[in-house]
Amino acid sequence: MAGYKLPDRLNNQYLKPEITSSWETGLSIQTFKNRLGLDITYYDNVSRNQIINIPVSSALGYDSKVINAGKINNKGIEVTLNATPIRSNGFEALISATVVKTEDFKWVSSLNGSYNDNKVISLAPGVNTFQLSNSIATLVAREGQPYGQILGYDFVYAADGQKVIKADGTYERAQQLTSMGSVLPKFLFGFQNSFTYKNF
Repeated sequence: MAGYKLPDRLNNQYLKPEITSSWETGLSIQTFKNRLGLDITYYDNVSRNQIINIPVSSALGYDSKVINAGKINNKGIEVTLNATPIRSNGFEALISATVVKTEDFKWVSSLNGSYNDNKVISLAPGVNTFQLSNSIATLVAREGQPYGQILGYDFVYAADGQKVIKADGTYERAQQLTSMGSVLPKFLFGFQNSFTYKNF
């Protein structure tokens, strides 16, 4: 016997495409015959009309609906320092008992780091928090805070700063969810080396 069931999610025929606008500026410096360089970039990105699933009352016959909501800002700075410690400079180096001319060998090293400031500017009208997931901790997007806030229950502390222990020997848990930071890192660092010998 054929059957039909309504989907759990209510679609939206009036959805708009998500739009991201950005601008950046930078400075590049090379010195010592291009053997030492510094690149600095500042960027500012704004994403609008993000497509999000939000929970709705089951009285509507659906668990969630799709809407355009949200305005998220990402801005930060990226810095890269690169150097060429060894490049053809006329002398010879002994490697594994074999004399190798440095005109055939090149070593390039780079160090980079970035800082990103992420903030949820706005969500849907009348809503300031979206739950993104819920397992051991709750993951949310909340207005005025970085995207992907981790919420969890902290311990209850006594006046001397010690955790309160219940009669059964376990720690007492607070009743309110507490922000424990964001899943997005503010700082990223990287270190890379590249070695070239002739065409290898």
